[in-house]
Amino acid sequence: MGYDVIDEGIGVIHERIVKGEYIHHIVQRYNLRSILEVGSAIGIEMGAGVGIDSLPLSKKNKNVVLIDHSKENLFTAMQIYKITGLRSKVCLVMAHPSYMPFKTNSFDLAFNSYLVEFEVNPVKCVREMMRVSKQFVLLFATNYLNIGHLIHKIYGGVIRAPWENGSKNRTTLCFLHKFVEIIGLKLVDSGAVDVPPWPSGVAIRKTEEYRLRKKLQITNPDLNPIAFKLLKLFYLFEKSTPKFFKILQSHIIYVLAKK
Repeated sequence: MGYDVIDEGIGVIHERIVKGEYIHHIVQRYNLRSILEVGSAIGIEMGAGVGIDSLPLSKKNKNVVLIDHSKENLFTAMQIYKITGLRSKVCLVMAHPSYMPFKTNSFDLAFNSYLVEFEVNPVKCVREMMRVSKQFVLLFATNYLNIGHLIHKIYGGVIRAPWENGSKNRTTLCFLHKFVEIIGLKLVDSGAVDVPPWPSGVAIRKTEEYRLRKKLQITNPDLNPIAFKLLKLFYLFEKSTPKFFKILQSHIIYVLAKK
């Protein structure tokens, strides 16, 4: 929890910390040097935008490349890396994840958040991630089993609001296990992260498309001591939670697979 994070609300900051910790864990465990973060062109909020999950890796001098087919997302990522003093340590590439301009086996790890549920053809995209990675592919997805999604479904049905949060059928661990097997990857690890005491906060209606703030702020323990005390409590809560409960309460699930 020692690195700065973008101030987008305490819930998203908690997500950043636990996702970042897991990514850092596998990078350290397998001694990975070159990292590709693949965006999904989701620009509603920075929680889905490309780049922020790789910030801790850039700080530790890993070779990081960010790719997205949204010009706005890449611009946002560039601004974030500028204000954190890390712009020179990241390469930004505009391209679609189904056809990336990299040679085969260019990276040690290729990872993505929410591509599986939002992309029309996730198989093609993940196979492309598999091609450019010489070792691992890591996929994060929202957890449809979270009670917040059930509340969303019930309330959305009452007010007749359309479901606008990706494919509901692709966001369970059971699906992700089968998905990587079909792709031709070997499952290494799977589980759940982002387990705060509240249910997933899924909006009933889409908010306006995310617009870059004129002044991006960095949340840190010195300027926001109360927020970080709460984050520490949430972090300890997650660490002490049994795995079976995490699957039901977590906001995010993941699979790590190898070629």
